[in-house]
Formats: sequence, C-alpha cells, structure tokens
Amino acid sequence: MASSNRKRLRMLLVSSMESVDSVTESPHRVQLYVDPKAAVTDAISMNLRMRPGDRTMAFELHNPEVLRRKVEADAGLRGAIARVERSEEKLRTKIQRTERKILEVEANLNLDRDAIRARASNNRRSLPFQQVIYKSGEDIPEGEVAAPKRKLSKKARRESKTLDVLSQVAYWNANWFMLNEKKNAQEGFLAALLESKEAFLTRCLESRSNIGCGYTDYSFAY
Repeated sequence: MASSNRKRLRMLLVSSMESVDSVTESPHRVQLYVDPKAAVTDAISMNLRMRPGDRTMAFELHNPEVLRRKVEADAGLRGAIARVERSEEKLRTKIQRTERKILEVEANLNLDRDAIRARASNNRRSLPFQQVIYKSGEDIPEGEVAAPKRKLSKKARRESKTLDVLSQVAYWNANWFMLNEKKNAQEGFLAALLESKEAFLTRCLESRSNIGCGYTDYSFAY
C-alpha cells in the first residue's frame, strides 16, 4: 500500500556525477533518470556512489540497472582492449625478430669480399658446350645439335668468382632493403594500432553512446 501512495516525482536526466552534484532540488521533489547514453567512465563514477536506500537519504534513481549494465560494459570493453594489447605485444616481438634478421644480413654485408665463399665448384662454372642465341623470328632447330665443347680458362674462372661475389652482395643488399621495408611496415602498423586503440577507448569508454545501456554480448572479434 505504501508504494501505491507514493507521490510521483518529477524526473531529471543525469549522465555524470557532475550532473548529479548540480541538482539543487530536494530528493523529496525529484527522481533521477540515468541517461542510457551516459559515457561508461561517467557511469562507473556514478555507480561508485550508488547504494540501497530511499529518498529520505539521497536521490532516488529511476533506472539504476543502467549503471550496472555500464559496469559490465566497462569490463567487456577492457577485455577487448586486452586482446588488442596482446596483438601489440606479438607485433613488437615480430619487429624484434625482423631487427635481428637485419643485423644478420648487415653482418654478411660487412664481410671482406675475400671471405664471401663461392657457391659453385670450378667444374660447374662452365656449360659443357658452346652456346648460341637466335634472333627473334629465326627458326630454332629442334633436337640435339652438334656443338663444340666448352671449358672456361683460369682467367674466366677467376672473373666468374668475382661475379659470384658481386651477385651475392647485390642479393644481400636486396634482402636488407626488403627487411627494412618490412620493419617500417610493422612499425607503421604498430603506430596505427596504438592510435586506433586510443580512438577505441575514447569512443567506447569516454564518449556518450548506447554501449552498456542494456544486456550485451561482449565477444570481441579481432
């Protein structure tokens, strides 16, 4: 019976402790309505000040459940952030691995040219037969064709080994270039990831939104 005789109070919209503290009317005259779009961080602050009671003690809340749902949202969102941060750590590990590979390639590039070992033995340096090349449009004979045997001179073999070194160094330089491009891309992605995390925190925790105004599945696809 007591509840049916309660006087209906005028409702005031509140979305933060600042708005609660700014209410000048008596708890006997107004009831507070929690804004469903209240920022999660603001709702957390309000929830810390909420206790069981009646209007003789403090302001009555019309919809206190919203604050509880916002608390759940805070936990869910921070779980999502933790998942993003695990990705950050994995990416930092990948960057460190790339840096180690860069150092390995740089060590090769700093070798004395005489220390760079040839990959082929002398008997593999020369094709067994003399080779020719046909102009475009000329018929190329099919099947085996008799050709003089071919053998490199000592001078040609020395020159061939010099070319081995030049080719190897050029390849290592290309490898070094690609590793640095990879590192730059990884660092760029990490910077973008950190920036997007801050934007996510601002959007979901610190800004007004419907996140947490009701029961929500906080599974986070990432």
